[in-house]
Amino acid sequence: MRTDFLKNAVMRDEEGYIMVDDQLSTNVEGVFTGGDARRTLIKQAVISAADGCIAALGADQFVNKRTQLRPQYS
Repeated sequence: MRTDFLKNAVMRDEEGYIMVDDQLSTNVEGVFTGGDARRTLIKQAVISAADGCIAALGADQFVNKRTQLRPQYS
């Protein structure tokens, strides 16, 4: 698995996929992942692109100390 270099830096499942929550946050505060590094039912480029967006929004929430994910700004 291509995540082997992480060793125990983040939680991975038995096949090496990085474990994440709905916002693609790992068990390590401020660390996000997506795409082929996480387990998904379908592996397609469009899913990886969407994961990148979700992870970026989660990172924005973390860095800016937002209380909730804000995909649209007013």
